[in-house]
Amino acid sequence: MSALPDRNPRLPEHINHSANHPLGEFFKLLLAVVLALTALAFAISLLAQWLAPYVPFRWEASAAFIVDDAVEQEFGKPAFDPAQQQALAELGRRLLLADRAVAAKGGRSEGMDIPDDAFTFQLVESDAANAFASLGAHIFVTGSLIGSVSSENALAMVLAHEIAHVRYRHPIRASSSALVLQVAMSAILDDASQAMLEGLLSGTGYLTAMSFSRKMELEADERALDTLIQYYGHSYGADEFFRNIAHETGDSRWLEFTQTHPNTERRLQVIEQRTRETVPDPSSAPPLVPLPPPLRLSPER
Repeated sequence: MSALPDRNPRLPEHINHSANHPLGEFFKLLLAVVLALTALAFAISLLAQWLAPYVPFRWEASAAFIVDDAVEQEFGKPAFDPAQQQALAELGRRLLLADRAVAAKGGRSEGMDIPDDAFTFQLVESDAANAFASLGAHIFVTGSLIGSVSSENALAMVLAHEIAHVRYRHPIRASSSALVLQVAMSAILDDASQAMLEGLLSGTGYLTAMSFSRKMELEADERALDTLIQYYGHSYGADEFFRNIAHETGDSRWLEFTQTHPNTERRLQVIEQRTRETVPDPSSAPPLVPLPPPLRLSPER
């Protein structure tokens, strides 16, 4: 081997030796990888939400078995008689017609490709006052919610709100986002997240994972108010259920709703503002429509 040139300095010993402990370097690299994968998962989740409304409704409806399984595990078999189920469905059908009329007037196209006969309205037994729309245009209302309102107008606001969620394709957007995140977490955390993913796909984990954003809730409220004004000529009485939530959030019957439907006070402000447009003077407000006889449930249910 030839000698080094005179002007070429000799490298000091241990030049590649790091002063940091190898484990420290490893954990820094691991943290960087986890953060990068997490950021990628959230980016894919946002993309899934954006693409979800373009999924044909028939594809969404074919996945509705997830809802049926989750609801049965959470609430059990339907505990209400056919007359009660029919009364709820009939009110829902009338509101669907009003919603279509509003959409036609305003030139709206969101969700109007979903046929009205695809919607189902079902009463379920629960101590929590709640309602939710899910995949396949399935709308569920708990008996505790119906027992907490005193007029058809208040119940109609809840149903019209859930109809609006379906029209805007909010259930599939929320479901796809939750599913993508769970799949990504399963890839990152292996066994623990795999169990979470299985819980999402079968059982009550699906109902827990699916929640709507504040923007989605306000969009649904605005459309629901338009539907009520079309149907009743005003939105007076639409705020009853939400006022109950605001006043009774310490009650376990309301806890589930407040966890999945944020910012009740803001929503009340929107409802009150729209009501003043149709009923400027509360002293001359039109009478509220009583609940259909089969739906006059006691508050304890």
